[in-house]
Amino acid sequence: MPQIRLLVLVAMLCLAYFHPAAAAGPPSPEGVEAQLESILFSLERAGRTEAALEAYQQLEIEVLGHMPPPADPEYGAWQRVLAYVLLRQGNMLRQLGQADEAMRVAGRELEAARASQDPLTEARTEFSLATTLLASGERERGQAHLERARELFSAHEGADFRQGLGWYWIIRADLARAGLLSATPAEVIGFSETALHTLLPLDNWAGVARAYAALAHGLEGADDPAAAAGARALQARYDALANSAADPQPSGSAAATSAK
Repeated sequence: MPQIRLLVLVAMLCLAYFHPAAAAGPPSPEGVEAQLESILFSLERAGRTEAALEAYQQLEIEVLGHMPPPADPEYGAWQRVLAYVLLRQGNMLRQLGQADEAMRVAGRELEAARASQDPLTEARTEFSLATTLLASGERERGQAHLERARELFSAHEGADFRQGLGWYWIIRADLARAGLLSATPAEVIGFSETALHTLLPLDNWAGVARAYAALAHGLEGADDPAAAAGARALQARYDALANSAADPQPSGSAAATSAK
C-alpha cells in the first residue's frame, strides 16, 4: 500500500536524525557511535541501502564482541549503542522490504534499549518498533508502542526528546492519511500545528517540511485549497533549508503562522 510505504519513509527520515556525536573508534561505545555516524552519512543517506545494512551488521558483530557483563559499569552504554546499531539495521531492512527480518531485529533492539536504562534510547526504539509493526499491518500493537514512545519523549527535557515528540505528531497525521487512524481534517491540522510548534524552535527543517506536508493534507480535507497551497509552498521552502545550510533560516514564529 503506497500510504504505508509513505509512513515508513517518514518514520525512517525521523529516525535518521537521531544520531549520536562522533568520537574515537572501538572498543569504546563512543567509537561505535563514530562508525555509526560515518555509515549513516557515507552509505545510508547516499542511498546505498544494501551496503549500509552490511556495514551495520558488521558493526553489530564488533559490539557483541566487546559487550561486558551486566555488572560492568559500561554495560548500559554498550547496550545503548547496540540498540542504535539494530535500529539502523531495521530501517534498512524495512526499506529493502524484508519485513519479517526487520521485526526480528526490532525485538532485539527493544531488549537492548531497555537494558541500557537510557530513556532516549528506549523512546527512540519504541518509535522504531511502532513503525515496524504498523508497516506489517499490526495496527493495535503498533499504535500502542507509538503511544509509549510519546510518553517517554514527553517525560523528559532536552532537544532530542522534543524532536522525538514533534515527529510523533507528524506520524499521527500520516497515520490518518494512510487510513490507519481515524481523525477528522481538523484533528490532522491540529497534529500538524503541534508538530510545527515543537520543531520550529529546534531548527529541525526536515521535520518542519514534513509537518507542512501533513498540514496541507489536513487543509485539503477541510476544503481550504488556498491555505493548503500556502502550506505546500512552505513545505518546499523548508525542504530547501533541510538540504542547504547556506540558506537563511526564517523566523520560527512567522513561519508557524503564515500557512493559516
